[in-house]
Amino acid sequence: MKSLACKDMGMKDCGFEVRTETADEAMMIAGDHAKRIHPDKMKEMMKTMTDPQLKQAMMAAVKNV
Repeated sequence: MKSLACKDMGMKDCGFEVRTETADEAMMIAGDHAKRIHPDKMKEMMKTMTDPQLKQAMMAAVKNV
């Protein structure tokens, strides 16, 4: 089982966490959440990161649970 939480991506005030079977599924669900709930933070992150860099950061934040 894989877990990805907003707090692990720098969004300390958000309690959102997804638990799924695969890292790809966790990143997809967390990415959709971030786009809907944290659009300003996402815009800020995209100013300093490319899509591959963001994906790499998300993959690094995925935990085995």
